[in-house]
Amino acid sequence: MKHLYTLIIVSILLVSCADIKTDNTLTDINSRAEQYITYKKSNLNSQFTVLERTSNLDDTFKNKFETVTSVKALSDIYFNYLDSVKSHVKEYKSLSGKAAEINSLQKEFFNKKEITKVGRQFIDVIENFKTDLTPYLEEDYPSIKMALDSLFNTNPVKVLNTGKEDYLSFKFKGVSNATAIANLTLLQANILTIETQLMSKIMGDVQSSANAYKIDVVLTKTKFYPGEKVRGKLLINKSAENLVAKDVVLNGKNVDQKFVKDGEVEIVFDAPKSIGDHPVEGELTVSQGKLDFTLYFNKSYEVINKPKAKTTTKKKDYNDTKVITDSKPKESINIGSLAIPEISIRGKQATNGVIKLTKSSFRLATIDVVIPNSDLEGIVTEFSFKPDNQPTIKIYGNKLTTKAISILNKSKRGREFKIFNVKSKLKGGKYYRLKTPETIGVELID
Repeated sequence: MKHLYTLIIVSILLVSCADIKTDNTLTDINSRAEQYITYKKSNLNSQFTVLERTSNLDDTFKNKFETVTSVKALSDIYFNYLDSVKSHVKEYKSLSGKAAEINSLQKEFFNKKEITKVGRQFIDVIENFKTDLTPYLEEDYPSIKMALDSLFNTNPVKVLNTGKEDYLSFKFKGVSNATAIANLTLLQANILTIETQLMSKIMGDVQSSANAYKIDVVLTKTKFYPGEKVRGKLLINKSAENLVAKDVVLNGKNVDQKFVKDGEVEIVFDAPKSIGDHPVEGELTVSQGKLDFTLYFNKSYEVINKPKAKTTTKKKDYNDTKVITDSKPKESINIGSLAIPEISIRGKQATNGVIKLTKSSFRLATIDVVIPNSDLEGIVTEFSFKPDNQPTIKIYGNKLTTKAISILNKSKRGREFKIFNVKSKLKGGKYYRLKTPETIGVELID
């Protein structure tokens, strides 16, 4: 899809400076440009929303958000004007019943060899678009200003074999309705290209700002024994005035305010009994003046077994002392008597059939199983991963594949993924296959 939009932009530039008037060529470009417009409008609206939220978090983005708002308002005016002209041509084309008939704009823009008042108004609209946008781009975004001048250049066009032709005649004189519509669509696409370039410049800074508000999870160490105190801090990675940490939710539990001090949050909780990776994740509400906003954090640590002391006996043999290690005989395992395993992800088990995770936690997690009322450990060998509204992916092993992670990265907060058909075996037991756990859902919280 990315290559398609790159091709469209190249096509836009070519049509702006080349002698392309064939219906087949421009009808195809028109179709692609319409796809480009639909895609870009959706993408720009999403980016606009992100920038609006970020401007509320960081005062340094208020001016940039105002710039984007002003440019968007102007662009909408000119985009809608072109839309109305295009609708007029489509209506004429429909009434005439002949796609190849000379377009309606030729009759409105030209009187024999002269350009009419309506035609000059059309040129004025394009020139006004450049004039109105220039103050927002010239000083801070000179490269976008150059693109604006190039894409909306109304100077005479060089035409092969015939020298030069004025802009309006080149676009609309002697061409069909289909070609006229294509040229209008390309102008609309050019408007969105300018908006996209501006947003791209600013959104790069927005991403930096978002990273600046990142919560750092700092633990005293990375490995803990079962029941040991896990200690550390949550640090707001942002040097901004009046930034105060308020409510904190850590691993699903509210943190007492006594642990919130000087913009930091002290971490103290007991490590769980289950061996393996476990999360430190949650959300922190931060206040800046009268504004409250929520930041998300996550990190993992490992719970490991305590080293076991060896049982030894000393046996005297010809004045030499030998240390002999006693070993217990292996107990037989009755698989049928074991409870149905339960799916566990980052130390969490489902509540009402759902585990809530951040993207990064889910992306790095292993799919595990816990056997209730047993000290035995299970290992997942395969499972099925089913995103909402998309086909099931069968995965071998206990981690998400590249394809699954790609889907996850594109998903929004609240999306749910089903984990089912989990195959597992006892750790160290090649032939000890466990029962299939119940299906669970994983809901994204960021």
